[in-house]
Amino acid sequence: MNTGTQPGSTRNPNIAVDEMLSADLAEVIALGESIPEFRTETEAAQFYSRETLERWLTEPTGVALVSRDGGVVVAFVLAQYMPASRDGYLNVITVAESLRGKGGLAEGLLERAFQILERKGCDHVFGSVQDSNERALRFFEKRGLQRGDTFRYVEAMLQRE
Repeated sequence: MNTGTQPGSTRNPNIAVDEMLSADLAEVIALGESIPEFRTETEAAQFYSRETLERWLTEPTGVALVSRDGGVVVAFVLAQYMPASRDGYLNVITVAESLRGKGGLAEGLLERAFQILERKGCDHVFGSVQDSNERALRFFEKRGLQRGDTFRYVEAMLQRE
């Protein structure tokens, strides 16, 4: 576990980047559901279920990290490694609204996620950002990610038997 002094730590010495634990999931879900940028305006659930997040923690291709302040989850990142293409997909990175821009929380999470993805064999990372989310776009551009073409979000729920 990261103690805050290793790569991927934040500028705040009291907040470290750690692996997400099953015990963190209620807080992660509450934080995820509170973020307006995650709303897709579709009929699907607007954030991941506990069951999905539990699988994320056990899948060898999953990357799930949190930052805690005083034991409370204040930021997290979820990413996925796709071995066939050697791509990493940055699914979600968020920081509690009250802590955005303070302490380098997102930077620490992103750096650590990239390190883990690289160890898994990843050589390319991509993600989606709402075109209207200029703050997130600037954040990623400052960290070397390039802005790509504009896409529209589409989805379909598949029926399981």
